[in-house]
Amino acid sequence: MAEALSILSISTEDQIVRFLSVKDERAVTLIFEHYSVSMLNTIMQVVKDRALAEDVLQEVLLKVWEKGNTYDSSKGSLYTWLIRVSKNAAIDKTRGKEFIRDQKSKSIDNFVFNDEAIHQKGIQERKEGIWETVDLLPESQGSLIDMAYFQGYTQKEISEELNIPLGTVKTRMRKALVTLRRIF
Repeated sequence: MAEALSILSISTEDQIVRFLSVKDERAVTLIFEHYSVSMLNTIMQVVKDRALAEDVLQEVLLKVWEKGNTYDSSKGSLYTWLIRVSKNAAIDKTRGKEFIRDQKSKSIDNFVFNDEAIHQKGIQERKEGIWETVDLLPESQGSLIDMAYFQGYTQKEISEELNIPLGTVKTRMRKALVTLRRIF
């Protein structure tokens, strides 16, 4: 069953890449169906506002469709690229004058509520699907997979955040990915 899932996701990813390369609108539909929750969560971590995050997600989907032919699989997986585009779009949004002005007028209660909503959504995701498999990894590896693939951190950012050498991050991630490949 796991092998069938792996083959399905690879063929779906390949199909999305093909659709993007010829600007076929089906690419956006497939991206939305398979990746929108992770993309939205990544955006929410930066902007902390659901409505704004949804607007940014729409902008990201349009940008991905317009610039999808620039995706280079040799630089990383489609998922990683989509998360990075989402995170960058969210960061760009927070640098805008309108966002900064709006943030000054919001109360602290809104931030606490949104942080709690993000936390609860993260807990729900951990209970489903891939998290069951990631939870089989040792904590030192599972937390790195979480940060890199579900929170959008780069290896360098993980190294700085956890205060461990970059080489250690790379080694642990490589071991985790090898283990996950064996499981799938």
